[in-house]
Amino acid sequence: EADKQLACIAGAGGGKYFPANSIEGFKEAIAEVNKEVQAVKAPPDPKPTGPKEIFRDDFDGEELAEHWEMLNPNPDTFIIEDGKLVVISAVAANITDEKVENTFRLTKGMPDGDWDAVVKLIPEIQTLQERMSLSYMKDGKNRLTATVDVMPHIRHSHNQYLNLSGEKFSRGNATMFQIVPLRKQGAGLDVPGQLTWFKNNVRTIYLKIAKRGRSYVVSTKIEGDATTKDGKKPEWVSLQKLTSLRPPGTNLVLSFPQRTKTNGESIIAVDWIKIEVPE
Repeated sequence: EADKQLACIAGAGGGKYFPANSIEGFKEAIAEVNKEVQAVKAPPDPKPTGPKEIFRDDFDGEELAEHWEMLNPNPDTFIIEDGKLVVISAVAANITDEKVENTFRLTKGMPDGDWDAVVKLIPEIQTLQERMSLSYMKDGKNRLTATVDVMPHIRHSHNQYLNLSGEKFSRGNATMFQIVPLRKQGAGLDVPGQLTWFKNNVRTIYLKIAKRGRSYVVSTKIEGDATTKDGKKPEWVSLQKLTSLRPPGTNLVLSFPQRTKTNGESIIAVDWIKIEVPE
């Protein structure tokens, strides 16, 4: 009767009752318990959380998708081919200047809450005046822009090849941070030498704008054979956060004007652009 009562109690609690009336019985009960424990599978490890991709354009096909709006288009200086958007630029201007051709505005709105906007760029450096910009823009006076500039040799200084800047414009008032994520040491290189170094060492540039609450962080990453000053492969480099109490923009914008006036052309290929939200 006692065994039945104890078994009933164990069953009511979702467990099992193992009688043990002797040392041998105790050993057998322990063995049964071990079998039960081994039979119970450990719960799976929780899946790691990461960003969730909610939009991506790989520029497949032969035309821009319907979610793009062209500002000041020049069909002779851009093309969609081999899964890339390829743009030629020969004009030096601010990205909001009307004379800048082929500004690409993503008509798809940005998600509520936090997000990351990332673009993969493959520049063909020909002038050392190349400029690549990703903006979160409302209009010319209200925007937040991430820009990578290719910098030529400055006399009596270092050879600065890439400059990352983050700019916030609110009603035309500007705030900016900048940093040099990749620098070639040593003065005195001629322009052909600088072009050769860049083409041999830098092949892909990523630009990112990350929104977290009311803060925005601009970042870049370089892929190729180049190394940082301490000999390491370049990783993501971020600027100080820019804070905006109201959204500085409404849509993403891609633009590629040259940094300063030159006689040559800049060629930039956009491999893909994506929007992610943290999970």
